[in-house]
Amino acid sequence: MRRCHGGPPRCTACDGDLPLMRLLVSKGVNPSCGCTGERATRPAPGRVHARCSRPLFTSRPWSPGTSVTVTRCAGVTDPAHRPARGERREPGTGRTRRVTTRGRGSRAGTTSRNRGGEPVRTPGAPLAPPARATRRGRHPPGRHRTMTRTASRPGRTAPPAGRHPEPTAASRRPDRPRSRLRPPGPNSIRGRVALVLAVPTCLLLVLVGVGIADHAERWSAAGRSADGVELSLDVQRLVRELQREHGLGTGLAVGAGRYRPELADTRRRVDGLRRTVGRALEEGGPDTAPAVRSALDALNRLPGVRDRIDNGIAGADGPAYFSGTIAGLNRALAEDRPAHDDRALTTGLESLDRLSEASEALSAERSVLTAVLVAGRFEPADHLAFVEARGARTGALAALDRVADPAVRSAVREVLDSPAGLRLPELEEELAAGADGRAVTVDPEEWWSTSTAVVDGLHAVQAETADAVALRAGELRAEAGRRLAAFLLLGLGVIGAAVVFSTLAARSITRPLTRLAREAEDLAEHRLPETVRAVQKAEPEEAQRMLPGPPRGPADAGRGEPEEVGQLAAALRRVEHTALGLAAEQAVLRRNGTESLAHLGRRNQQLLHRQLRLITALESKELDPDALGELFELDHLATRMRRNADSLLLLAGEQSPPRVWNGTVPIAEVVHSAISEVEEYRRVTLVEAAPCLVHGRWVAELSHLLAELIENALTASPPSRPVEVYGWWDGAEYCVVVLDRGSGMSDAELALANERLAGTAEFLGTPTRRLGHFVVGALAGRLGARVEVRHTQADGPVDAGHGGGVTAWIVLPRRLLVAADVPTGAGGYAEPGEAGYREEPVPTGGTPAGGRFEGERGIVT
Repeated sequence: MRRCHGGPPRCTACDGDLPLMRLLVSKGVNPSCGCTGERATRPAPGRVHARCSRPLFTSRPWSPGTSVTVTRCAGVTDPAHRPARGERREPGTGRTRRVTTRGRGSRAGTTSRNRGGEPVRTPGAPLAPPARATRRGRHPPGRHRTMTRTASRPGRTAPPAGRHPEPTAASRRPDRPRSRLRPPGPNSIRGRVALVLAVPTCLLLVLVGVGIADHAERWSAAGRSADGVELSLDVQRLVRELQREHGLGTGLAVGAGRYRPELADTRRRVDGLRRTVGRALEEGGPDTAPAVRSALDALNRLPGVRDRIDNGIAGADGPAYFSGTIAGLNRALAEDRPAHDDRALTTGLESLDRLSEASEALSAERSVLTAVLVAGRFEPADHLAFVEARGARTGALAALDRVADPAVRSAVREVLDSPAGLRLPELEEELAAGADGRAVTVDPEEWWSTSTAVVDGLHAVQAETADAVALRAGELRAEAGRRLAAFLLLGLGVIGAAVVFSTLAARSITRPLTRLAREAEDLAEHRLPETVRAVQKAEPEEAQRMLPGPPRGPADAGRGEPEEVGQLAAALRRVEHTALGLAAEQAVLRRNGTESLAHLGRRNQQLLHRQLRLITALESKELDPDALGELFELDHLATRMRRNADSLLLLAGEQSPPRVWNGTVPIAEVVHSAISEVEEYRRVTLVEAAPCLVHGRWVAELSHLLAELIENALTASPPSRPVEVYGWWDGAEYCVVVLDRGSGMSDAELALANERLAGTAEFLGTPTRRLGHFVVGALAGRLGARVEVRHTQADGPVDAGHGGGVTAWIVLPRRLLVAADVPTGAGGYAEPGEAGYREEPVPTGGTPAGGRFEGERGIVT
């Protein structure tokens, strides 16, 4: 069936491959697989028109007696795309050619087409009806159609017009083999793993992740609150020390010089706290407590104020500076108070603010009244300042009573109920009596000591409250950390429990799979290779008995195991049975092939022996030098053919008739014998060979081995470069080296070659150009020799002159050799059947096979 788009259309409903399905529908119905009544027309993926390169659409309408593929361009209406009447379009090129159509019933011949689309005519055959072939070119615009008559196929006839062919069992496409694997169910591995692991693990991970994030945020907020509280407490301590410095500076004004040492200590504490707060602000970053950072700038004027106070020239500027600075710090603390939701912490911080306001108001009142007592009377501004300070203290204490906890209220009440606290209101009343301008009679020293005692008491309560607030902030931070750690441990424990539970639940799946994997591994590594080797070596009848029984079904896997395990076990048993069956068949085929090769090799060997005897007879009778030279060349070819026949028998595992020599033969003559058995023997040079004699029983095999290595060296060397042979004694062993100067071999190729030469590589599947390595390996095994190929090195034991090529090393054992001074055996050589020929039994260690020595035919004794 020819299609201009080159690819099969597909069904719109089921996406089936239309050319592979039988069209069992009527004309005008869906020409696809019969799944729906829609028209199977769709773009052909990757298919374009040959002329216009536009996408193609495909469909398969059916008409009686034809199987049609319709291809049309998308929107093409140009008449140039349609072939005219009597023309056809060549597939793949889009060119049109004139076609002459014979009338119906003509017996002049039948025109068919070959694979290239060219017409092929069969003379004398009846011409089948054209099946509307004359209507080519009358299709709708933009559509090209080619038809292939089903009646033209051998053994089939077209159905009558107006009827549809009835499908037969033979015409129906057989159903595809159903898979042996069942759909996964509740007992499948997929179902168990999904049910045991996926759902609970995902839920636990989500819950634990959300909880960890929430507790981590709480812990971070608690840490920020604790840092803010610590900063607030440091500022509160700084405020208290500033108040103390303010009071001590005022005491100097009344002439109380005994306060000067205490003032110096207070000033040092103020400077230290100022540095502490500054470091805390730097560590917190530029966004930490901006109001406190701004309020601290007022302390830059503190050294100048201190100098004026020490010199007694501060006047009213000193108290005003301290009061303004302290008030600014208190406002900054209220603005930068850290956000938290702990009631005890909030209460403690508000209590600290109120205590600070009360103590600051009392300190301001102490300074104002001390100045009044020094002057002896009230000034109008002094009375106003006194009233404001007293009112601020009273308001702060009232607010403190509302927000503070009972412990703080009790401590403040103790301060106010102390002798100094009870005397303070009395002194204030006495001083207030002088507000009308009369002279005040209160002792300045008494006023100073009483007010200072109350201020110190409030400071003590403030310090205790600050310690409690710091302790509470630390507890909140530690509690948040403990909650976070507990939630982490809880989450890890729950996940661990889920993992343990899932592991225990999944162990019922992994155990049979593990056992099956061990069985599969044992089958792949031990049982199957050993059985295959045993089957290959055994006789056909015995090999059949070694095969296992018929494979069993999934039910043999046992109850309680997943379905897939049983199916996989059954599949492995089928694989084992199939592999062993194939091994048995391969063993039979290999045995038959080996026997055929051995039989062919023996026949070739017999023919070559006869040919060599005939050539020898012709050489003895020929006197013409030219003809004699041709006979010698023919003799050389026959000798090489005999070596190939010996190699064939050797690879087939057969033994050639043993050919041995009496006595010993010099190693140089053995090398020359090997050289005479290669094609380009003129390129081979025996450079040097230390004297050595070879036992006659090993000469043929050693010559065969050397000939194979020399021929490999000649093949790998350029025609202009020679191959050199060396020989020398190496202790009790004798080394023969065949050196070439070719392109050489890579390290990987050398490793493979040495594996073959050692006899450890498998002979099956090896390329034919590497068979010589197996021949050499087999011969070396019979001789007990070691053969190895190495890179030719210029500085090696044999100087190659350069670093290219390969050197073959043959190490002959002592049992093959005799000392050079031992007399050699006398006599000539003869073919089997000639006078003097003798065959010896095969000695222990191998059977000599093949080999020719300087044109010999056998042994003459």
